[in-house]
Amino acid sequence: TENELHDLKARHRGASVELEALKAAADRLQTQCEELTKANEGVSTKITDLSTKIYQERASRLERITNVEQYIDGIRTALEKIVWSPEALERLAETLRTELPDLVQRSAYLDSCIECKKSELAEAESSNSNLAKDVTFGEEEQQAILQIFREEVHRLQAVRRRLTLQKQQLKEEVDRLSRFES
Repeated sequence: TENELHDLKARHRGASVELEALKAAADRLQTQCEELTKANEGVSTKITDLSTKIYQERASRLERITNVEQYIDGIRTALEKIVWSPEALERLAETLRTELPDLVQRSAYLDSCIECKKSELAEAESSNSNLAKDVTFGEEEQQAILQIFREEVHRLQAVRRRLTLQKQQLKEEVDRLSRFES
């Protein structure tokens, strides 16, 4: 019976050591879960913030582009109705000359917006690789996030090309009208 008591005490000590090891492992696992949850919340907040910014910028740019298009359509409509006298041509050429700097400025602004988006994309890619050390996203999630930024950059480049073309057309129209009145 003394041997049995000694065996029971030895098993009890072994079980106690194993229980402590399991408790320590559970604590480490709980800490890792909390860190992962915090990292996920941070990533989720960043994605939400970036999505909100992208939406707001798109809405703002769409409004500006719509205003420019309406303005250009208004000019076209007015041009169609004008009697092409030398005085009218001179007034039109002068109006277009005064509006050209504004279009150049808008084009420069869109160029800077595109550069800003490119730097945000680079930052997001860098941030994504830094976050990947703490939180591992699946390949599909990473690609989806990067695709959002790439699409935004491509869309802004298309807008820039369209406005550059419109600017060039207006310059050509001013030049043509200037030659016409000479």
